Amino acid sequence: MRNEGFKKKKAFTLIEIILVVIFMGIVAGLSFPNLSQVYFKFKLNQQTDQLAYLMRYAQSRAVIKQKQHRIIFSLDQKIYWLEMESVDGDQVSKEDSFVRVEGRLGKNFRIGQDVDFKGESAQILFYPDGKIDRQAFQMCWKKHCLVVSTKEVSGYVHVF
Repeated sequence: MRNEGFKKKKAFTLIEIILVVIFMGIVAGLSFPNLSQVYFKFKLNQQTDQLAYLMRYAQSRAVIKQKQHRIIFSLDQKIYWLEMESVDGDQVSKEDSFVRVEGRLGKNFRIGQDVDFKGESAQILFYPDGKIDRQAFQMCWKKHCLVVSTKEVSGYVHVF
């Protein structure tokens, strides 16, 4: 006859649970700095993609409207916006002959506080025939840099 009064119970002890919680806390603590770097790299990618998208939009809009467009960069304020030529393309363009594009793509686009932005010029022009001024803009966060360029292929916005 078996002794059924003494059964072995299967469960974790309090010490085992505490050790697992401490181990998970250490792993989470070590991975936190990496998560913040991933977040800032993601934000940098997002900002360069946003600039490239606006440049492609400006190029398409210049062809459709048959008017020059430009993106103006205010490096001291870390913003940029899209403008359209307000006079006919036959006339000589002057600095004040551009007006800001209406709608959400004519708003101010902000460059992140932690992002270092460098450009060859304070503006880039988009022409009615689809051409774009050949320029490159660099956005950096710490040592991680991305470039938005129109130099490599004529009429093409390249991010690398």
